[in-house]
Amino acid sequence: MLKKAHQHIYYLLLLLFAVALPTSKAAINVLGGALFVNWILEWNWKEKWALLKENRLSLVFGLFFLAFAYGFISTDDVSVSLRAWVSKIPFLLPIVIATTEKPDLKRQKFLMLTFSITVTVASVMSLIILQINGYQNIRECGLFISHIRFSICAVLAILMNFLLAKQIYEEEQLDKRKHLMAWLNIAMAVWCVIYLFVIQVFTGIVLLFLFVCIILAYYLFARQHVFKGKRWIIGGGCALLLFVIGWFIYVTVDYFHYDKMQEKSLPVLTAAGNPYVHDVNSYVENGHKVGLFVCEEELRASWQQRSAMPYDSVRQTLIRYLNSKGQTKDAAGVSAMSNTDVHRVESGMANVAYAERIGLRRMLYPTYFCFTLYERDGIFFNSSVLQRVELWKNSWVVFKERPWTGYGLGRSKAALNRQLDRIHSPLRRDMGCHNQFLTYLLTGGIPLLLAFLLFFASPLWLLKEKRTLFYCLFWMAIFLSLFAEDTLETGTGLYFYLFFSSFLLFNSHQEIQH
Repeated sequence: MLKKAHQHIYYLLLLLFAVALPTSKAAINVLGGALFVNWILEWNWKEKWALLKENRLSLVFGLFFLAFAYGFISTDDVSVSLRAWVSKIPFLLPIVIATTEKPDLKRQKFLMLTFSITVTVASVMSLIILQINGYQNIRECGLFISHIRFSICAVLAILMNFLLAKQIYEEEQLDKRKHLMAWLNIAMAVWCVIYLFVIQVFTGIVLLFLFVCIILAYYLFARQHVFKGKRWIIGGGCALLLFVIGWFIYVTVDYFHYDKMQEKSLPVLTAAGNPYVHDVNSYVENGHKVGLFVCEEELRASWQQRSAMPYDSVRQTLIRYLNSKGQTKDAAGVSAMSNTDVHRVESGMANVAYAERIGLRRMLYPTYFCFTLYERDGIFFNSSVLQRVELWKNSWVVFKERPWTGYGLGRSKAALNRQLDRIHSPLRRDMGCHNQFLTYLLTGGIPLLLAFLLFFASPLWLLKEKRTLFYCLFWMAIFLSLFAEDTLETGTGLYFYLFFSSFLLFNSHQEIQH
């Protein structure tokens, strides 16, 4: 009786975990502690020992937790390092899950469905709230957790939904209820795809595109029998991918391509007879040089007729906006602007492509503009990508000073802050490396990084039977996120990786991943 109670509590905590991962940072830590407490109170150590021998890989996670002790060697603040080590206790979660009796197949599918429904509902809520409050910043798309991490949750939910729908249609007996459930899974997957393209988080879209390519290749070469007689599905998928690639190339070329021949016949005067200023050394945006066809006198007078906002406060935004529409930066250009265009400039929108709700232009053009500023003037504040590049450069400088010992557990940010102070960098302090590999290099040097790489890759070569397509895609999503985020330094990221990794490796039936 007591054993069943603990099993029910364990499953309930797993369900709550599935709900909390995409929605609550605080609840995750509480649920993690509850899982540990329930595991101890079970007190069935013989059974746990037997399960541990079946899932010895879980010990690798525990050993990596112990490996962090290496970070005490070079620390200059033992109390900080000790607190940082305590924050790594979740690395023991895989042992808890591996040594607890796993739920049956039906309950595991419901767990995946719960996660998918939570992500879908959270994404709907976020878009509704953002529409009500005004769509200002892409970071606001992550109402509950980091927008980047939530986009990874959305990609994982897409995979889960299609996997669940596929398993339903592979069953021999199908009734209306199962058909309805399969279509619900497909609808949620489609919605999550739409959500990713609406919020346009680069990480999520790239992951989705990469996974679609891998899945198509997998079923085209390794599992051809699945779509025997239905090759149009693979063909349609490949055609869609080629279209996306072609559109990406077109959008990129359309932004950077500029015909220098037109500079040989630039007009001297505007239609009103005022002189133009042509800065042929200005940067290219939307296929046009921003500094060409500029008449400040006409711009100032025309703008004051269209808006109460001072011209000097919107000057650069107005010039860029007219340039993005292919208009001259003079009275004629301002006259051609609609009231909507005027409102966009007043709100700070510098490119007409930024107004697109869905499309590659709205996602790529701000990044391209930031790259241009970085190349010309070394400006990186307008781009989180370029700020990361600066952090990586300085982290590497710091690492080279102590390549074998690092700076101690929990001291990577302090070491990086000292470097930023040394060069008088305008970057905000305590941002961290924004790269998990560099963070471990600063924490414990090369030995800790090598230990991490062995730990992280161990499931792929120690558990070949668990090396399913679904697990490999999940593993790849986490691995790629480590290059741009300190994924395992936050409770949300750490529990996200450990929970799903443990579930897929130790707690799921094999058929749930196929």
